[in-house]
Amino acid sequence: MLFSYTNEVIDSAHQNGCKVAALTDLPNGMPDEMFKESISEILSRIDLYVSSQSCGYRKPNPKGISYISECYGVESTDILYVGDEDKDYRTAQNAGCDFEYISDYLKWNK
Repeated sequence: MLFSYTNEVIDSAHQNGCKVAALTDLPNGMPDEMFKESISEILSRIDLYVSSQSCGYRKPNPKGISYISECYGVESTDILYVGDEDKDYRTAQNAGCDFEYISDYLKWNK
C-alpha cells in the first residue's frame, strides 16, 4: 500500500543522505514483476527492492533486513525499518534494527 506522503518521505530520506529500500512479502505465487507494477510510481525512487521471493524469506524472518544491510555494507542496527503491520515490527525486532510504525492516518510534517 502506498500512502499519500510516500514520495515526500522518500525524497526527505534522500535529501538527508539516507538510502531507501523496500522490503515486502509477496502473496504466495505472485511474481515479483506483477507486484512491482503495483508500486511502479515509487520503484524508480527507491534504491533497493527486496521481496520475500528475491531474498527467499518471509517476514518476520530477519533475513530480508540482513540482505539489505549486506547490500549497503551497514549493520542492521543502523537501519530504520518503517512498516504498517505487526509482522514488520516483529521483523525489525528479530533483526535488531529500529522501527517506526506508519499508518494511513499519520500526518507527514516537515
